[in-house]
Amino acid sequence: MNRKYAFIILLFSALQFFLAPETLLAQSTADQKVIDLIRTADDVKGKKAGALIILKQYDITLNEKGENSIVLRIVGKIYDNRALNDYSHIPLGFNSYYEDAFLDFARVIRNDGSISEVKKDAVQYKTSPDFSEDTRYSDTKFLTFALSGLEAGSSFEYQVRFIQKKSIMDGEWFDHFYFGGLLQKLSPPYIPRIDPVQASEIKLSVPEGLPITYYLTSSHALPIKMSKKKEDIYIWTLTDLPGIAIESSMPAISSMSPVLSVTTLNNWTQIDQWAWEKLFSGIEITDAIKNNAAEIAVNGTREEKIKSVLKYIHDNIRYTYADIERGGFTPHPLQEIINSRYGDCKDQSILFISLLKCMGIEALPVLVNTYPQEQLIDVPAPHFEHLITLIPGEKDSIWLDITSKNTPYPALPAVDKKRIAFIVNGNGGKLTKTPGFNTNPAKVIFAHKIAFEGSDAINSITMDASGTVSESLNSLFVSADNDKLKEFFRNLIADHMNNAVLDSIAFQPVNDQRRNFSSQIYFHLDTIWSKTDDSFTFGSLASFPLALFAGLDSRTLPDKRENDIIPLFPYRILSTETYFPPEKSMLPVAIPSDDSLKNEFFTFKRTFKNFKSFAEVKWEFNMSDTPVPAGKYNEYAAGIKKIEDVASWNITYVDPVAFAFKMSNENPFAVMKECNDILKNDKENTFAMLFKALSFNRIGMQDSAIKMYRKILLKDPENKYAHFWIASPLFNKRLNAEAYNHLETAIKLDPGFIEPYIFMGSSYAKEKQDEKAMATFKKATAANPGSAIAWQSLAVLAVQKARYKESIDYIKNAMSLDSANTDLYSMLAECYMNLKSYKNALEAYKTAISISPDKGVLYGNLAWVYYLLNDDNKCIEYSKKAIGSDPTLYFAKFNLALASLRSGNTSEAFRLYDELRKERNRIPATQLIGGIQDLDDLVSKGIRVHEANKVIDSFNKNQSVYK
Repeated sequence: MNRKYAFIILLFSALQFFLAPETLLAQSTADQKVIDLIRTADDVKGKKAGALIILKQYDITLNEKGENSIVLRIVGKIYDNRALNDYSHIPLGFNSYYEDAFLDFARVIRNDGSISEVKKDAVQYKTSPDFSEDTRYSDTKFLTFALSGLEAGSSFEYQVRFIQKKSIMDGEWFDHFYFGGLLQKLSPPYIPRIDPVQASEIKLSVPEGLPITYYLTSSHALPIKMSKKKEDIYIWTLTDLPGIAIESSMPAISSMSPVLSVTTLNNWTQIDQWAWEKLFSGIEITDAIKNNAAEIAVNGTREEKIKSVLKYIHDNIRYTYADIERGGFTPHPLQEIINSRYGDCKDQSILFISLLKCMGIEALPVLVNTYPQEQLIDVPAPHFEHLITLIPGEKDSIWLDITSKNTPYPALPAVDKKRIAFIVNGNGGKLTKTPGFNTNPAKVIFAHKIAFEGSDAINSITMDASGTVSESLNSLFVSADNDKLKEFFRNLIADHMNNAVLDSIAFQPVNDQRRNFSSQIYFHLDTIWSKTDDSFTFGSLASFPLALFAGLDSRTLPDKRENDIIPLFPYRILSTETYFPPEKSMLPVAIPSDDSLKNEFFTFKRTFKNFKSFAEVKWEFNMSDTPVPAGKYNEYAAGIKKIEDVASWNITYVDPVAFAFKMSNENPFAVMKECNDILKNDKENTFAMLFKALSFNRIGMQDSAIKMYRKILLKDPENKYAHFWIASPLFNKRLNAEAYNHLETAIKLDPGFIEPYIFMGSSYAKEKQDEKAMATFKKATAANPGSAIAWQSLAVLAVQKARYKESIDYIKNAMSLDSANTDLYSMLAECYMNLKSYKNALEAYKTAISISPDKGVLYGNLAWVYYLLNDDNKCIEYSKKAIGSDPTLYFAKFNLALASLRSGNTSEAFRLYDELRKERNRIPATQLIGGIQDLDDLVSKGIRVHEANKVIDSFNKNQSVYK
C-alpha cells in the first residue's frame, strides 16, 4: 500500500479494468460502420485538441459470484504530430494479481479505408516504472501495443478484453470507469492526456434482480435500464465530453470528467466487517510479541509509550511500497514483520496497533485515499490505497502515518491531510475526514547574507523550515546523497545568480522526524568588484526563495490556465537579506521604500532598514489555501508579476568621497532635488543628507550646510564623512578651530581615512603654517603608506618650499602607487628643471606624454626643455605639437617664436611675434611677461640682440615689428 506517489499513480490506476481473452482478429479493410463512424468526427474540436476519441465503449458483464469481464472498444482520430507521437504506443494498466488482459484487435484506419493491423509480436506486457529509490512491489502491469502506420489524419480502433481471476471481496464487486478520453504514459514525465470524446457509453449487465449502487461524478445523467435473458442491463451514454489539460495543483479529474463508481455493496458496515477480518483475523499476539512490547515500552506517560513504539518501528522496520491488492488487505504475521524488518503500510500499522494493545493503549486502522484525483466515496466501496492509524482520545485523537519518518509527531503528512478516511473498528466503521492543516501555517525562515572578501562576493544562505514545509523538504532529500544535494542547489542557484560557485552545503539529518529541516549553503561570485570601483549595486535576492518555496517564477508561468488551482496547504516565507558593502567606507545611495501587495491568494510585505555597516531587507510572503478559479487565473498571474516587481530592488553602495568628486561638476540644485526625493522615502538617509549639505555649501549656503551636518552628527556622532565635510563651511565661516577639531575627529575615527589629512594639511599651507602642513602630510603617509595622494601632497608642499631633492623622493613613492599619473611625472620634471638636470626632466616629460599623448601642455613643456638644451629644431617640433593639440597654449607659441628667432629664421619669428602681439589682450599676464623676459635673456647673452630688441620694442609700442 502506497502513500508516496499521490500525484503520479493516477497515470497508472485510472484505467484498471477487468477484461477477458480472445485472439487477434485480422482483416484488410475497415468495416463500413467504422468508416461511417469516423466520418462523423468533429474535426474542428479534433484539430484544436490534436486528437479526438470518436467512440468509447465499455461492455461489462457481472455473474452471480461477483465475477466480471469487461470489453473496452476505442475509436479515435489523430490530427497533429504531438498526438501522433503520444498515440503511437498505447499502454493499458491492469492488476495482474486479480485479472488477465488480452488484446482482441488494434488497427490503423487510413482515409481510403485500408487498414494496418497490429501484429501479435507488437503486443507486450510491461511492468509499471519505479518513481523513487524505495523498495517497491507492484502487481500493476500494462498491456501495450504499437499502432504501426499511424499518421496525422488517420484513425485507429482497438478492443481489449480483461477477465477477472479472483475477487477482492468474495461475492461482491466494485469498480470505477472514466467516460473521458484518458491516455496513459510510460515514459517521463508520465503526464497523461485527456482528449475530447464525441460519444462514450458504458453498458453493465448484472444477474436479474441483483441490486447495485452507483454514482456518476460531474454529471446528472441517468442510465437506461432494461431486462433481457435473466439480466438487468444498465446503459449510460454521454456525448461531447471536453478534453482536459493536465496541470499542476488542478482539481480532482473526477470532478471535471465524469467517472462512474458502481458496486454491489449496500453499506459501509459490510466494508468494516470485511476490513476488520482481513486486518486482524490472522494476527496473534503471542508471548514473544508481548515480551517485545515490554522491551520497547518506557516507564512514562501514555504519549511517551506511543512515541517509543513509533521510534521502534521507524528504526527497525523498513517501509516497503506494495499495491493495496497484493495479498488483499491481509498483513503479514507480526513476528514475520519483526524478523524480516520489512513491511508495507498495513504491516507497519497493524504491528504498531498490536504493540500498543500490549501496553493497554487502543488504536484503530484507518483506510485513506491519498490520491486527490480519485476521491470516489459517494457509494460504499473500498476505494482506498493506504492505511494509517488513529489513537482515540477523550479530548483530542492522535492521527499517525507510521510509514512517514519525516513527519513530526503527532502530525499527519500533507498527503494524508483533509482526505476521505474510513475508520475500521469492527462495529460498522465510520466514514470521516482526516484532520486538515494547523491554524498556524507551515513556514520557512530564510536568511541570505552577502559580504566581500577582496573582489569576491561571499554568500551564505540559511534555511530553517517547520510544519509541512519541513516535512516536504526532509522527504525530498532523505534519499539523496551529498553529491545529489550539491547538484540540486548548484543548478537552482545558477538559475538565479549567474557565475555562482557553490562552496559547501550543510544539512541537519533529514531522516529524524524530531528535527525540522535546516540547511546552510555557501557560495561565492568571483571578481565582481574592484578597489578601483567607487560603487557597487546589489540586486534583489528574493527570487531564489520565492522560486524554491513559492514557485513564483515568471519563467514557469503558462500563458493561460485551463483548470482551477488547488493549493495543498497554506505557508509563510520569512526572509532577512543582509547586504554588506564591498568597503566599510561605502554608503547606500538610496534604500528602496517599504512596499506590500495583497490579494485573496497571497500577500507580500517588505521593509528596508539601513544600519551603520550594512543594509537589511525583511520581507514576508504568505500563501493561502484559497483555490484559484480558472476564470481568475489572469488576476492570479498578474499578482505574481506584481510580487516579482515588488521583490525586485537594487541597493547601490558608493564611496562618498569619490562620488562627491564626480558630483562636483553637477548642478547643485539638481543634486539637492535628487537628495530630497530620497529623503521622502527615507527621512534619515545619511547619503542624501550628506550630499544635500554638500550642495548647500556649493551654492554658498554655509549655515544650512553646517546645520545639516550637525543633524547627521547628532544621530551618528561617529560619521567620519560629516566630520570631514563640515570643515569646509566652517572654514568659510572662519570657524577654523572647530573645523580642525572635526578633521581631527574624522582621522581618529578612521586613521586610514586619507582625505581629512589632505584637507587639514592644505588648510595649514594656505595659512602659511608650513611646518604643520608638512607634519600633517607626513602623518597621512604614515597612516596610509599606500595612498598616492598623500605622497603627492607632501611632494607639492616640498616643491613650494623649493626642497626639490626631498620632493623627488616623495614623488617617486607616489609614482610607485600610481604609475599612470601624468601630474606626478610633470612635477618630477619640474624638480629636475629646478635642479638643472635637464636630461632627467626630458625623460620625465616623455614618459608623461606616453601616458597622456593628447595633453598639449606636456608637449609645450618638453619643447622648453629642448630649448634649454639648445636644440631649437626639437623645440620648434614639440611647440607645434603643443599648439596643434591646444591653440590656447600661448607659452608654447612664445617658445616657437623664440626658438625660430634663435635658430636664425627671423622672418618666421617676426611673423609669430606679430600674431602674439595682436592677441596680447587674450594672453595671460604671466605668459606675456615670461615671453618678453626670454627675449631679454637673449639680449643679455648677446644672441640675436638687434632682432630681439626690435620685438621687445614692438610689444612696448604695440606696433608691428616690421616698422
